[in-house]
Amino acid sequence: MGKTILITGAGSGIGRDAAFALAARGQRVIATTFDEAQATALRAECQTRGQALEVFKLDITLAADREQLRPLALDVLINNAAIGDSGSLAEIDMGRVRRIFEVNLFATLELRG
Repeated sequence: MGKTILITGAGSGIGRDAAFALAARGQRVIATTFDEAQATALRAECQTRGQALEVFKLDITLAADREQLRPLALDVLINNAAIGDSGSLAEIDMGRVRRIFEVNLFATLELRG
């Protein structure tokens, strides 16, 4: 079997597409999603496509969720989970800016160790 690859933010977009593409190439893909609803939808898509992904909910901002990763022997981490906002910086709520930094920077760095 190929490498073991963990992809965060695999519930949609590039993360989802990368998970299926890598699995099609014989890699063991662990595809994680922000919430359980996305995980359920991704599992259903796996069945529809006839492709095997290991899927579970992983909110990268939660230490308890990150703990699920400790026993995994990973070869590759694709840190794809992220959020964004648009508009004038002067009009974006500071709580939202803090959340963006928490997800896109601090929680992403937490996955290293």
